[in-house]
Amino acid sequence: MYDPNRGEHFYTKNPEEAELLVQLGWRHESDSDFNVVSATEEGTIPVYRLYNPNCEGMHFYTDNAEEAKYLKSIGWNYEGISHYVYNASSTKGTPQHRLYNPNSPSGEHNWTSDKSEADMLKLLGWQDEGTSWRIA
Repeated sequence: MYDPNRGEHFYTKNPEEAELLVQLGWRHESDSDFNVVSATEEGTIPVYRLYNPNCEGMHFYTDNAEEAKYLKSIGWNYEGISHYVYNASSTKGTPQHRLYNPNSPSGEHNWTSDKSEADMLKLLGWQDEGTSWRIA
């Protein structure tokens, strides 16, 4: 999902949540960056979803339980497991790039499997944080 008013991305597999956002003006981009795997498949790991109550609409996704725990300790709302993916070092799936916008006062991140998009964001000053995980 993409909010054209604030430039925020939001990832959800919940159809009701997606429909509500569409009603609020968000655009459904595609499912291509969000091809998750079954929790029961061997080699999968959870991705945790957190929400920053001090920055409307700001969600963060991480497969690092310690990172999620830290964000929760500084006031982010823990929203549970968002989905399951392959570990970044897996030979399965497609790499999901994580980028950080150092010019964003809210600590904005972007996740994409599109290398061209990641390269474009880097040219615009986003910092490449490597492969977060791999998607189906």
